[in-house]
Amino acid sequence: MLISTHAILTVVCFIGQNDRIRAQSVKFGLSFAGMLLYIFVIIVVAKVNYYTPSPQKAPTLNSAAVLTWIRIEMLAWFGIIISNITFLALRYCFKHKIDIDLFID
Repeated sequence: MLISTHAILTVVCFIGQNDRIRAQSVKFGLSFAGMLLYIFVIIVVAKVNYYTPSPQKAPTLNSAAVLTWIRIEMLAWFGIIISNITFLALRYCFKHKIDIDLFID
């Protein structure tokens, strides 16, 4: 599912950055749909992580280590997403200091 999600998001990014496609509403709609798809994948992975047993109840040390690793990966993933959301929100709140018109010939 993750590979197909990345393939769909790659197509969405290609359409969104293509200058030949003039329909802005289609571009915005696809970007929004891609974002919802990505959030759906995160929710599915979080649900799977929720239903896994806790590392304390694992039958062996190896399975406890795998469960701990999966939980750390999930926390890192959510941390990256939250930090990206915070960065984009802060970047939206402040005016850009760089005037790119100076560099365009």
